[in-house]
Amino acid sequence: MEKEEKNSLKKMKKNTFEQRIKLLSNYKKTGNILDIGTASGFFLEVAKNFGFEPYGVELSEYSAKLAQQKFGQDKIYHGILENCPFPKLFFDVIAMSDLLEHVQNPISLLECASQFLKEDGIIIITTPNTESFSRKIMGKKWTQYKPEHLFYFDKKSIYYLANLIGLKILKIQPAWKSINLKYFDDQFSIYKNTFITPIVHMITTIFFPIKNFNFNVLLGEFVILMGKNK
Repeated sequence: MEKEEKNSLKKMKKNTFEQRIKLLSNYKKTGNILDIGTASGFFLEVAKNFGFEPYGVELSEYSAKLAQQKFGQDKIYHGILENCPFPKLFFDVIAMSDLLEHVQNPISLLECASQFLKEDGIIIITTPNTESFSRKIMGKKWTQYKPEHLFYFDKKSIYYLANLIGLKILKIQPAWKSINLKYFDDQFSIYKNTFITPIVHMITTIFFPIKNFNFNVLLGEFVILMGKNK
C-alpha cells in the first residue's frame, strides 16, 4: 500500500509539472533549465522528457542525492543558489515551484536568480495567491496558511516585486494542480474546515475504489512567468 501511495504521489506531481512545462513551451521549448528546490527531481524528469537540459539546486542532502542519482552530481548542487557553481547567464529557464513563499528574502533570491538567467531567459514561479477563490471562501482556514510559509503574494505584490528587481511579467494565471481524492482528503484532515472537511471525507469514502484517480483542480496558487527587461 505504501508503494502504491508513493507511485500515486509521483504521478500527481508529474502531471502537474507537465502542465507547467507545456505553458513554458509557449516561450521556451529547449535549453538549460534550473529547478531551485529540486527535491528528488520530478520536475526535472518532466523537463528532460520535453527536451530541456536539467540542472538543480536542493538544500536537503537526502533529496539532493536522489536527484544526483538521476541526473549526475555535476547537474545537481546540494546547497543554496547563492553558492552554486553554475555559470552566470547560463540558464534559459529558472523554475521555482512552491518555493518563494518559504524563503526568508524573496527579493534576494530573485535578484540572485536573474544573474544566472540568460538575457532572453524565463523565470517560472508557482506560489499561493491570496486573491484566489479558495482563500476567499476558506478565510483563516485556507490550506495555504502554514507555519512554514513566510510570505504570501497577490498579483499586485508580484508586479511590485518584479519591477523592484528589473524583471517584467510575461504571464500570470491560476495554477491547475493534479491531485486525487486521497490527497484532497488528507489535506482537509490536516487543515480542517467545518463545512468542507466532512464533505470531502464523505466523497472520498463513497468513491474509495478510485481514490487515487487524478484530476485537475485550482487550490489557490498562481503561476507567474517573468523575463528580463531588455
